[in-house]
Amino acid sequence: KTPLVNALFEANFEQSMNSKYFRETIDVDFGYHFVERRSVNVADVHGDLSIETLKRICQLFNGFLVHVQSTYLTSNTSDVIQFLRPLSHPSYILLLIRDLDDEDDEEIQTAITSIRSACSNCQIFFLPKVADKNT
Repeated sequence: KTPLVNALFEANFEQSMNSKYFRETIDVDFGYHFVERRSVNVADVHGDLSIETLKRICQLFNGFLVHVQSTYLTSNTSDVIQFLRPLSHPSYILLLIRDLDDEDDEEIQTAITSIRSACSNCQIFFLPKVADKNT
């Protein structure tokens, strides 16, 4: 997931490492390395982030780009919703559904309906077959 964030925001976040010191950590790029400072701060989470940690830090950001693999979303829709709910304060949420074969798939549409009813300010976008690319 980090290569996708790096590509989208021209950031340089470190790739995940198999270390206990790297789990549930957050890197923040404030955009100062651009000639004209980037107007948005970007954060990347390493490892599994707990709901408690998410609730503590979500007020630091004006919006969220959350990306999830389509297979994870269809199997764990309630978990995804549980993570989106704390983000629902007045901010934007962009949910990118990755590695999708067919956005009209019934399971995907059911998951999207559930997400939209639980999180009205969540905009949903599709990124087909990201896993097949280098980003």
